[in-house]
Amino acid sequence: HGTGTPLGDPIEILGISDAFSKKTTEKEFCPISSVKSNIGHTEACSGIAGIIKILMQMKYQTLVPTVLHNEALNPKIDFKTSPCYVQADLEHWQPRNQQIRRAAINSFGAGGVNAHAIVDEFSVKTAHDHDSNIEREVPLSAATREQLLLYAQRFLNYLQHEEEENYLSHISLRDLAYTMQT
Repeated sequence: HGTGTPLGDPIEILGISDAFSKKTTEKEFCPISSVKSNIGHTEACSGIAGIIKILMQMKYQTLVPTVLHNEALNPKIDFKTSPCYVQADLEHWQPRNQQIRRAAINSFGAGGVNAHAIVDEFSVKTAHDHDSNIEREVPLSAATREQLLLYAQRFLNYLQHEEEENYLSHISLRDLAYTMQT
């Protein structure tokens, strides 16, 4: 996503390079792009615009190019020695090493606020619960006793019928229990 500035972008690429250098010496394998060149800098919503771009790319398993203003790259960034390259073409997004698709976004607010998020693709294959015979603690809570009993009954009903073409049957009980506890 990046700052889109001559000084900020090289700093971000250096940070990415430093992080990847701890695990690999491979170069130019990590595509980067920005939605800003397509829609402009939208100030307060530039971060969510970047998240939407990531989610749409995951949904369609396609990397979308930074279309505008990518002919002359920032001379302060040496992409040849970096793990990054500018996504200049539309291409199928093939996960590396049979892993899930993963993307990161940096967003800087007008007031100097910086947010960084990592977005992982949901995968039924990785969410499948292989140890379903192990007992799990799944905390339930509600505002009233009656609501709690209704919630518990619905949850029990779900567990008893999850194999019957339930659209949630791919959810791992281990993951559900973890989420409910945290």
